[in-house]
Amino acid sequence: MKKDIVIIVLFIVLISVMTFPLVFNLTGYLPGFFSTDEAYATIWDSWRIKYSAVHQLDFKKTDFVAYPFGLDLFGSGFMACAYIAILYSLSLLTTPVLTFNIQIIVNLFLSLVLVYYFLRYLTRDRAASFFGAIIFGFSPYQFARVWQHISLTYNYLIVLCCFAAILLKEKPGRKQVLLMIAAIVLTFSMDYAVAYFTLIALLSFLCYSVIFGWKKKLGKNGALRRNDVVFLKKTGIVVILSVVLLLPQFSPLIGKLMNRGQVSSAASAYNPYHRSLDDLFSQSARPLSYFLPSVAHPVFGKFTEQFVGGGFYGESFTEHTLYLGWVPLLLAGIAYRRWRQLRKTSVKDMPAQNIISGDTRYTFYLGFFIFLGIVAWLFSQPPWWQWGPLKRYMPSF
Repeated sequence: MKKDIVIIVLFIVLISVMTFPLVFNLTGYLPGFFSTDEAYATIWDSWRIKYSAVHQLDFKKTDFVAYPFGLDLFGSGFMACAYIAILYSLSLLTTPVLTFNIQIIVNLFLSLVLVYYFLRYLTRDRAASFFGAIIFGFSPYQFARVWQHISLTYNYLIVLCCFAAILLKEKPGRKQVLLMIAAIVLTFSMDYAVAYFTLIALLSFLCYSVIFGWKKKLGKNGALRRNDVVFLKKTGIVVILSVVLLLPQFSPLIGKLMNRGQVSSAASAYNPYHRSLDDLFSQSARPLSYFLPSVAHPVFGKFTEQFVGGGFYGESFTEHTLYLGWVPLLLAGIAYRRWRQLRKTSVKDMPAQNIISGDTRYTFYLGFFIFLGIVAWLFSQPPWWQWGPLKRYMPSF
Protein backbone atom coordinates (compact mmCIF):
# COMPACT_ATOMS: atom_id res chain seq x y z
CA MET A 1 0.00 0.00 0.00
CA LYS A 2 2.81 2.43 0.90
CA LYS A 3 4.55 1.70 -2.41
CA ASP A 4 1.34 2.46 -4.28
CA ILE A 5 1.01 5.79 -2.44
CA VAL A 6 4.58 6.68 -3.46
CA ILE A 7 3.76 5.83 -7.08
CA ILE A 8 0.60 7.97 -7.00
CA VAL A 9 2.61 10.89 -5.60
CA LEU A 10 5.14 10.36 -8.41
CA PHE A 11 2.29 10.53 -10.91
CA ILE A 12 1.23 13.90 -9.48
CA VAL A 13 4.79 15.20 -9.69
CA LEU A 14 5.14 13.97 -13.28
CA ILE A 15 1.86 15.64 -14.28
CA SER A 16 3.17 18.92 -12.84
CA VAL A 17 6.41 18.56 -14.82
CA MET A 18 4.82 17.43 -18.08
CA THR A 19 2.23 20.23 -18.05
CA PHE A 20 4.61 22.91 -16.71
CA PRO A 21 3.89 25.78 -16.16
CA LEU A 22 0.14 25.05 -16.21
CA VAL A 23 -0.14 24.03 -12.52
CA PHE A 24 1.07 27.46 -11.43
CA ASN A 25 -1.79 29.31 -13.12
CA LEU A 26 -4.75 27.04 -13.80
CA THR A 27 -7.11 30.01 -14.15
CA GLY A 28 -4.95 32.00 -16.57
CA TYR A 29 -2.96 29.57 -18.72
CA LEU A 30 -4.22 27.51 -21.62
CA PRO A 31 -2.07 24.60 -22.86
CA GLY A 32 -1.49 24.41 -26.58
CA PHE A 33 0.97 24.83 -29.43
CA PHE A 34 1.30 26.95 -32.57
CA SER A 35 -1.82 25.47 -34.22
CA THR A 36 -4.16 25.48 -31.20
CA ASP A 37 -7.59 26.92 -31.96
CA GLU A 38 -10.35 24.39 -31.23
CA ALA A 39 -9.87 24.71 -27.47
CA TYR A 40 -11.41 28.19 -27.65
CA ALA A 41 -14.73 26.72 -28.76
CA THR A 42 -14.84 24.53 -25.63
CA ILE A 43 -13.96 27.48 -23.42
CA TRP A 44 -16.64 29.62 -25.09
CA ASP A 45 -19.16 26.82 -24.57
CA SER A 46 -18.32 26.74 -20.87
CA TRP A 47 -18.96 30.49 -20.66
CA ARG A 48 -22.19 30.07 -22.64
CA ILE A 49 -23.49 27.34 -20.31
CA LYS A 50 -23.04 29.57 -17.26
CA TYR A 51 -24.54 32.55 -19.08
CA SER A 52 -27.56 30.45 -20.10
CA ALA A 53 -28.06 29.23 -16.52
CA VAL A 54 -27.87 32.75 -15.06
CA HIS A 55 -30.27 34.16 -17.66
CA GLN A 56 -32.56 31.11 -17.68
CA LEU A 57 -31.88 30.22 -21.32
CA ASP A 58 -31.94 26.78 -22.96
CA PHE A 59 -28.34 25.54 -22.83
CA LYS A 60 -29.00 23.19 -25.77
CA LYS A 61 -29.52 26.11 -28.17
CA THR A 62 -27.87 29.46 -28.69
CA ASP A 63 -28.72 32.71 -30.45
CA PHE A 64 -25.08 33.83 -30.34
CA VAL A 65 -24.47 31.87 -33.56
CA ALA A 66 -26.48 32.55 -36.76
CA TYR A 67 -28.64 35.24 -35.08
CA PRO A 68 -31.62 35.63 -35.23
CA PHE A 69 -32.22 32.01 -36.23
CA GLY A 70 -29.90 30.52 -33.65
CA LEU A 71 -28.27 27.12 -33.64
CA ASP A 72 -29.27 23.76 -32.17
CA LEU A 73 -26.02 22.58 -30.59
CA PHE A 74 -27.31 19.00 -30.41
CA GLY A 75 -28.74 18.86 -33.90
CA SER A 76 -27.28 15.41 -34.54
CA GLY A 77 -29.56 14.01 -31.84
CA PHE A 78 -26.70 12.67 -29.73
CA MET A 79 -26.12 14.03 -26.23
CA ALA A 80 -23.17 12.68 -24.26
CA CYS A 81 -24.96 12.93 -20.91
CA ALA A 82 -22.01 12.18 -18.62
CA TYR A 83 -19.73 14.65 -20.38
CA ILE A 84 -22.45 17.31 -20.46
CA ALA A 85 -23.03 16.80 -16.72
CA ILE A 86 -19.31 17.26 -16.01
CA LEU A 87 -18.99 20.30 -18.27
CA TYR A 88 -22.21 21.85 -16.94
CA SER A 89 -21.22 21.37 -13.28
CA LEU A 90 -17.69 22.72 -13.74
CA SER A 91 -18.96 25.65 -15.81
CA LEU A 92 -21.29 26.74 -13.02
CA LEU A 93 -18.70 26.28 -10.26
CA THR A 94 -15.55 27.63 -11.91
CA THR A 95 -14.30 29.87 -14.69
CA PRO A 96 -14.20 28.71 -18.34
CA VAL A 97 -10.40 28.35 -18.42
CA LEU A 98 -10.33 26.52 -15.08
CA THR A 99 -13.11 24.19 -16.33
CA PHE A 100 -10.88 23.25 -19.25
CA ASN A 101 -7.71 22.81 -17.17
CA ILE A 102 -9.34 20.79 -14.38
CA GLN A 103 -10.36 18.18 -16.94
CA ILE A 104 -6.80 18.00 -18.26
CA ILE A 105 -5.18 17.44 -14.86
CA VAL A 106 -7.83 15.02 -13.59
CA ASN A 107 -7.92 12.99 -16.81
CA LEU A 108 -4.13 12.69 -16.95
CA PHE A 109 -4.15 11.52 -13.34
CA LEU A 110 -6.94 8.98 -13.90
CA SER A 111 -5.19 7.69 -17.03
CA LEU A 112 -1.98 7.06 -15.10
CA VAL A 113 -3.64 5.50 -12.06
CA LEU A 114 -6.12 3.33 -13.95
CA VAL A 115 -3.54 1.97 -16.40
CA TYR A 116 -1.15 1.34 -13.50
CA TYR A 117 -3.68 -0.83 -11.63
CA PHE A 118 -4.82 -2.47 -14.85
CA LEU A 119 -1.26 -3.53 -15.64
CA ARG A 120 -0.63 -4.49 -12.03
CA TYR A 121 -3.54 -6.91 -12.30
CA LEU A 122 -2.18 -8.40 -15.52
CA THR A 123 1.56 -8.48 -14.79
CA ARG A 124 1.84 -8.50 -10.96
CA ASP A 125 4.82 -6.18 -11.48
CA ARG A 126 4.92 -2.62 -10.09
CA ALA A 127 7.85 -1.38 -12.19
CA ALA A 128 6.39 -2.61 -15.48
CA SER A 129 2.98 -1.20 -14.55
CA PHE A 130 4.47 2.18 -13.64
CA PHE A 131 6.36 2.33 -16.93
CA GLY A 132 3.31 1.24 -18.91
CA ALA A 133 1.16 3.91 -17.23
CA ILE A 134 3.66 6.60 -18.24
CA ILE A 135 3.66 5.34 -21.85
CA PHE A 136 -0.14 5.58 -22.03
CA GLY A 137 -0.73 8.66 -19.86
CA PHE A 138 1.93 10.85 -21.45
CA SER A 139 1.69 9.61 -25.03
CA PRO A 140 1.99 12.26 -27.78
CA TYR A 141 -1.57 11.37 -28.83
CA GLN A 142 -2.77 12.26 -25.33
CA PHE A 143 -1.14 15.68 -25.46
CA ALA A 144 -2.46 16.35 -28.96
CA ARG A 145 -5.94 15.82 -27.51
CA VAL A 146 -5.13 18.06 -24.55
CA TRP A 147 -4.23 20.85 -26.96
CA GLN A 148 -7.52 20.80 -28.83
CA HIS A 149 -10.08 18.07 -28.10
CA ILE A 150 -10.70 17.94 -24.36
CA SER A 151 -13.45 15.31 -24.51
CA LEU A 152 -10.97 12.87 -26.07
CA THR A 153 -8.76 13.06 -22.97
CA TYR A 154 -11.34 10.74 -21.39
CA ASN A 155 -9.78 7.85 -23.33
CA TYR A 156 -8.86 6.11 -20.07
CA LEU A 157 -12.45 4.85 -20.21
CA ILE A 158 -11.30 2.49 -22.98
CA VAL A 159 -8.94 0.95 -20.44
CA LEU A 160 -11.70 0.80 -17.83
CA CYS A 161 -13.97 -1.18 -20.18
CA CYS A 162 -11.15 -3.55 -21.16
CA PHE A 163 -10.33 -4.06 -17.48
CA ALA A 164 -13.99 -4.81 -16.71
CA ALA A 165 -14.19 -7.23 -19.67
CA ILE A 166 -11.13 -9.12 -18.45
CA LEU A 167 -12.56 -9.39 -14.92
CA LEU A 168 -15.81 -10.68 -16.42
CA LYS A 169 -13.87 -13.25 -18.42
CA GLU A 170 -11.89 -14.49 -15.43
CA LYS A 171 -14.59 -14.25 -12.76
CA PRO A 172 -18.04 -14.16 -14.41
CA GLY A 173 -20.00 -13.14 -11.30
CA ARG A 174 -22.72 -10.60 -10.52
CA LYS A 175 -20.27 -7.91 -9.36
CA GLN A 176 -18.28 -8.24 -12.58
CA VAL A 177 -21.46 -7.97 -14.66
CA LEU A 178 -22.51 -4.79 -12.83
CA LEU A 179 -19.01 -3.32 -13.19
CA MET A 180 -19.04 -4.03 -16.92
CA ILE A 181 -22.46 -2.41 -17.36
CA ALA A 182 -21.40 0.67 -15.38
CA ALA A 183 -18.19 1.00 -17.42
CA ILE A 184 -20.02 0.74 -20.76
CA VAL A 185 -22.80 3.16 -19.78
CA LEU A 186 -20.28 5.72 -18.51
CA THR A 187 -18.06 5.42 -21.59
CA PHE A 188 -20.93 5.63 -24.09
CA SER A 189 -22.23 8.70 -22.24
CA MET A 190 -18.95 10.60 -22.47
CA ASP A 191 -17.70 11.00 -26.03
CA TYR A 192 -18.74 9.61 -29.41
CA ALA A 193 -15.18 8.85 -30.56
CA VAL A 194 -14.13 7.29 -27.25
CA ALA A 195 -17.25 5.11 -27.39
CA TYR A 196 -16.35 4.07 -30.94
CA PHE A 197 -12.80 3.11 -29.95
CA THR A 198 -14.13 1.21 -26.95
CA LEU A 199 -16.61 -0.72 -29.09
CA ILE A 200 -13.77 -1.85 -31.38
CA ALA A 201 -11.66 -2.92 -28.38
CA LEU A 202 -14.50 -4.87 -26.72
CA LEU A 203 -15.55 -6.62 -29.92
CA SER A 204 -11.92 -7.55 -30.50
CA PHE A 205 -11.69 -9.02 -27.00
CA LEU A 206 -14.89 -10.99 -27.51
CA CYS A 207 -13.70 -12.42 -30.84
CA TYR A 208 -10.23 -13.19 -29.53
CA SER A 209 -11.61 -14.93 -26.43
CA VAL A 210 -13.65 -17.28 -28.60
CA ILE A 211 -10.89 -17.91 -31.13
CA PHE A 212 -8.05 -18.50 -28.66
CA GLY A 213 -7.30 -22.21 -28.31
CA TRP A 214 -9.96 -23.10 -30.88
CA LYS A 215 -8.37 -26.44 -31.78
CA LYS A 216 -8.59 -27.63 -28.19
CA LYS A 217 -12.14 -26.30 -27.88
CA LEU A 218 -13.22 -28.23 -30.96
CA GLY A 219 -11.63 -31.38 -29.56
CA LYS A 220 -12.70 -33.39 -26.55
CA ASN A 221 -12.21 -30.56 -24.05
CA GLY A 222 -15.82 -29.66 -23.22
CA ALA A 223 -14.78 -27.61 -20.18
CA LEU A 224 -13.26 -24.91 -22.37
CA ARG A 225 -16.40 -24.73 -24.50
CA ARG A 226 -18.56 -24.42 -21.37
CA ASN A 227 -16.25 -21.65 -20.16
CA ASP A 228 -16.90 -19.75 -23.40
CA VAL A 229 -20.66 -20.34 -23.14
CA VAL A 230 -20.73 -18.85 -19.62
CA PHE A 231 -18.71 -15.83 -20.76
CA LEU A 232 -20.95 -15.27 -23.79
CA LYS A 233 -24.09 -15.54 -21.66
CA LYS A 234 -22.77 -12.96 -19.21
CA THR A 235 -21.75 -10.76 -22.13
CA GLY A 236 -25.26 -11.03 -23.55
CA ILE A 237 -26.74 -9.88 -20.24
CA VAL A 238 -24.32 -6.95 -20.17
CA VAL A 239 -25.21 -5.92 -23.74
CA ILE A 240 -28.97 -6.10 -23.17
CA LEU A 241 -28.96 -4.13 -19.92
CA SER A 242 -26.47 -1.57 -21.26
CA VAL A 243 -28.61 -0.97 -24.37
CA VAL A 244 -31.72 -0.51 -22.20
CA LEU A 245 -29.93 2.05 -20.03
CA LEU A 246 -28.43 3.90 -23.01
CA LEU A 247 -31.52 3.86 -25.21
CA PRO A 248 -33.02 7.15 -23.89
CA GLN A 249 -29.73 8.84 -24.71
CA PHE A 250 -29.35 7.40 -28.21
CA SER A 251 -33.00 7.26 -29.31
CA PRO A 252 -33.03 10.85 -30.72
CA LEU A 253 -29.94 10.02 -32.78
CA ILE A 254 -31.46 6.76 -34.01
CA GLY A 255 -34.67 8.57 -34.94
CA LYS A 256 -32.80 11.18 -36.98
CA LEU A 257 -30.72 8.51 -38.69
CA MET A 258 -33.91 6.71 -39.72
CA ASN A 259 -35.29 9.94 -41.17
CA ARG A 260 -32.06 11.14 -42.73
CA GLY A 261 -33.65 11.04 -46.17
CA GLN A 262 -35.67 14.09 -45.11
CA VAL A 263 -32.63 16.23 -44.30
CA SER A 264 -30.20 17.96 -46.61
CA SER A 265 -27.67 15.72 -48.32
CA ALA A 266 -25.01 18.43 -48.39
CA ALA A 267 -21.89 17.62 -46.43
CA SER A 268 -21.14 20.03 -43.59
CA ALA A 269 -20.06 20.14 -39.98
CA TYR A 270 -23.71 20.37 -38.89
CA ASN A 271 -24.99 17.63 -41.16
CA PRO A 272 -23.47 14.42 -39.74
CA TYR A 273 -25.64 12.20 -41.94
CA HIS A 274 -23.71 12.88 -45.14
CA ARG A 275 -19.95 13.23 -45.07
CA SER A 276 -17.54 12.93 -47.94
CA LEU A 277 -15.10 10.03 -48.10
CA ASP A 278 -12.46 12.71 -48.65
CA ASP A 279 -12.65 13.35 -44.89
CA LEU A 280 -11.59 9.78 -44.20
CA PHE A 281 -8.81 9.83 -46.79
CA SER A 282 -7.38 13.08 -45.42
CA GLN A 283 -7.64 12.13 -41.73
CA SER A 284 -6.65 8.45 -41.89
CA ALA A 285 -3.30 7.35 -40.51
CA ARG A 286 -0.16 7.27 -42.63
CA PRO A 287 2.87 4.99 -42.10
CA LEU A 288 5.11 7.70 -40.62
CA SER A 289 2.35 8.93 -38.27
CA TYR A 290 3.22 6.05 -35.94
CA PHE A 291 7.00 6.39 -36.12
CA LEU A 292 7.78 10.13 -36.08
CA PRO A 293 7.54 12.33 -32.95
CA SER A 294 5.05 15.16 -32.75
CA VAL A 295 5.80 18.39 -34.61
CA ALA A 296 5.78 20.02 -31.16
CA HIS A 297 8.69 17.83 -29.99
CA PRO A 298 11.44 20.16 -28.69
CA VAL A 299 14.25 18.22 -30.44
CA PHE A 300 12.80 16.28 -33.39
CA GLY A 301 9.74 18.42 -34.13
CA LYS A 302 11.38 20.28 -37.02
CA PHE A 303 12.39 16.98 -38.57
CA THR A 304 8.80 15.71 -38.46
CA GLU A 305 7.38 19.00 -39.71
CA GLN A 306 8.99 18.56 -43.13
CA PHE A 307 6.87 15.43 -43.68
CA VAL A 308 3.54 17.11 -42.83
CA GLY A 309 1.34 17.31 -45.91
CA GLY A 310 3.13 14.46 -47.62
CA GLY A 311 1.70 11.09 -48.50
CA PHE A 312 3.65 9.23 -45.82
CA TYR A 313 2.74 11.34 -42.76
CA GLY A 314 -0.52 13.18 -43.31
CA GLU A 315 -1.68 16.78 -43.47
CA SER A 316 -2.60 17.50 -39.84
CA PHE A 317 -0.44 18.61 -36.93
CA THR A 318 -2.72 16.94 -34.38
CA GLU A 319 -4.86 14.23 -36.00
CA HIS A 320 -1.71 12.54 -37.34
CA THR A 321 0.15 12.69 -34.03
CA LEU A 322 0.09 8.94 -33.41
CA TYR A 323 3.75 8.44 -32.42
CA LEU A 324 4.08 5.20 -30.45
CA GLY A 325 7.67 5.71 -29.24
CA TRP A 326 10.73 3.70 -30.23
CA VAL A 327 11.33 2.31 -26.74
CA PRO A 328 7.76 0.93 -26.40
CA LEU A 329 8.00 -0.46 -29.95
CA LEU A 330 11.28 -2.19 -29.13
CA LEU A 331 9.86 -3.67 -25.92
CA ALA A 332 6.73 -4.74 -27.80
CA GLY A 333 8.93 -6.51 -30.32
CA ILE A 334 10.71 -8.41 -27.54
CA ALA A 335 7.36 -9.36 -25.99
CA TYR A 336 6.07 -10.52 -29.37
CA ARG A 337 9.11 -12.77 -29.83
CA ARG A 338 8.60 -14.29 -26.40
CA TRP A 339 4.90 -14.77 -27.12
CA ARG A 340 5.76 -16.67 -30.31
CA GLN A 341 8.04 -18.95 -28.31
CA LEU A 342 5.58 -19.69 -25.52
CA ARG A 343 2.36 -19.78 -27.53
CA LYS A 344 2.54 -23.33 -28.81
CA THR A 345 3.55 -24.96 -25.53
CA SER A 346 1.17 -22.94 -23.35
CA VAL A 347 -1.87 -23.61 -25.55
CA LYS A 348 -0.95 -27.27 -25.83
CA ASP A 349 -0.67 -27.74 -22.07
CA MET A 350 -3.44 -25.39 -20.94
CA PRO A 351 -5.66 -26.75 -18.15
CA ALA A 352 -9.09 -28.06 -19.01
CA GLN A 353 -11.06 -25.88 -16.63
CA ASN A 354 -9.70 -22.43 -17.47
CA ILE A 355 -8.14 -21.09 -20.61
CA ILE A 356 -6.46 -18.14 -18.86
CA SER A 357 -4.54 -19.55 -15.92
CA GLY A 358 -0.84 -20.09 -15.33
CA ASP A 359 1.48 -19.58 -18.31
CA THR A 360 -1.54 -19.53 -20.63
CA ARG A 361 -2.70 -16.32 -18.95
CA TYR A 362 0.47 -14.59 -20.14
CA THR A 363 0.14 -15.74 -23.74
CA PHE A 364 -3.62 -15.07 -23.75
CA TYR A 365 -3.34 -11.40 -22.78
CA LEU A 366 -0.21 -10.67 -24.75
CA GLY A 367 -1.82 -12.30 -27.77
CA PHE A 368 -4.93 -10.19 -27.26
CA PHE A 369 -3.01 -6.93 -27.27
CA ILE A 370 -1.15 -7.99 -30.41
CA PHE A 371 -4.50 -8.82 -32.00
CA LEU A 372 -5.98 -5.50 -30.83
CA GLY A 373 -2.99 -3.62 -32.27
CA ILE A 374 -3.59 -5.22 -35.67
CA VAL A 375 -7.32 -4.44 -35.53
CA ALA A 376 -6.67 -0.83 -34.50
CA TRP A 377 -4.17 -0.41 -37.35
CA LEU A 378 -6.71 -1.75 -39.86
CA PHE A 379 -9.39 0.65 -38.59
CA SER A 380 -6.98 3.58 -38.86
CA GLN A 381 -6.48 3.02 -42.58
CA PRO A 382 -8.26 4.97 -45.36
CA PRO A 383 -11.51 3.60 -46.86
CA TRP A 384 -9.56 1.54 -49.39
CA TRP A 385 -6.09 0.81 -50.74
CA GLN A 386 -5.80 1.28 -54.48
CA TRP A 387 -3.53 -1.32 -56.07
CA GLY A 388 -3.73 -0.54 -59.78
CA PRO A 389 -7.31 -1.29 -60.84
CA LEU A 390 -7.93 -3.27 -57.63
CA LYS A 391 -9.51 -1.75 -54.50
CA ARG A 392 -8.85 -3.39 -51.16
CA TYR A 393 -11.55 -2.06 -48.82
CA MET A 394 -10.71 -1.28 -45.19
CA PRO A 395 -13.03 -1.17 -42.13
CA SER A 396 -13.34 2.64 -42.23
CA PHE A 397 -15.22 2.35 -45.54
